[in-house]
Amino acid sequence: MVVTAGVVVTGGSGKAGKWIVRELLDHGYDVLNIDTRLPEEKLLHFNISHSRNYALYAVTRHYEVGVDLEYIDKNLDFKNMSSVLFSQPELKHWKNLSPDNQVNFFFKAWVAKEAFLKAIGKGWLYEERQVPLNLSSFHKQDLRDGNLNSYVTYPYFFNIIPDFASGLYVKGPSMKVLFYHYNLKK
Repeated sequence: MVVTAGVVVTGGSGKAGKWIVRELLDHGYDVLNIDTRLPEEKLLHFNISHSRNYALYAVTRHYEVGVDLEYIDKNLDFKNMSSVLFSQPELKHWKNLSPDNQVNFFFKAWVAKEAFLKAIGKGWLYEERQVPLNLSSFHKQDLRDGNLNSYVTYPYFFNIIPDFASGLYVKGPSMKVLFYHYNLKK
């Protein structure tokens, strides 16, 4: 049995209290803040996405985060959707790809942009063509080997569910990504 130390802090939303709470959390303590007002800054950030029978959650302690999960539907009208989703350089790049690579690029761009928009608190109706994608490093971000010991940059793409594209964006430094897969079927 693992015993976790817990600390109750009164006034954790005040000037000194914020520092104390963060230090205790950074040293592995469970902290309960009892105060008469809400903290000014969030101590936990999370985001969720779902598609078909799957859900994807992301949680960080100090940074805004966005995730997106999309079923790779090869019957979508990619030509019309790409003109809305892509900037002119992205559209030019997409048109020069083979049909299979067009599908892959389309969904990677979609989940990257949606994860970014969610991390910065904007909706999909925001100018998605204006969401920056670094095309030179875009293909390098796909960590297919499952190497969880390296730090990732953003946007981060992963394919842990067959036929689904997943994207992660953290508004902060590169960090290690940990995957947990739960099967709720009986």
